[in-house]
Amino acid sequence: MSTKDIRHEGIIISKEENKYIVNIQQRSACGGCAVKGACGMGDVKDQQIEAYDFSNTEWQIGEKVNVCMQRSMGSKAVVIGYLIPIIILLGTLVPTILITNDEISGALAGVLGVGLYYSIIYFFRDKLNNSFKFTLAKIDDYSNLDESCNL
Repeated sequence: MSTKDIRHEGIIISKEENKYIVNIQQRSACGGCAVKGACGMGDVKDQQIEAYDFSNTEWQIGEKVNVCMQRSMGSKAVVIGYLIPIIILLGTLVPTILITNDEISGALAGVLGVGLYYSIIYFFRDKLNNSFKFTLAKIDDYSNLDESCNL
């Protein structure tokens, strides 16, 4: 498997020019376990993803495909979604508590800081959405994974 991309198997449910809506099954860490039915911890839910194909391949609705994303985009999403908010939370919480000597004020400042950050992310969601692109690849094409994902 290539280290440059992340792949998920899915089924095309709609298409519009070179944009496809693909249904993938998002699984928890134990979703693929053989005994998940016995422990009740297997969490599987469907998710719909917009994927693009510029290779002029004729994909059909109902066809199984691989949805691909560059691994660096996954890291970028983790930084934007988790790392920066925790830095903002701690960067406002700790100084506010030290200055005011009041934990409630610190907690309020931390929540407001993270809320402001996510509000800014929300307003720039279209720009962010353009930087996270998924592509399509044939399900049986494992000869050259990087090329088949058009990455």
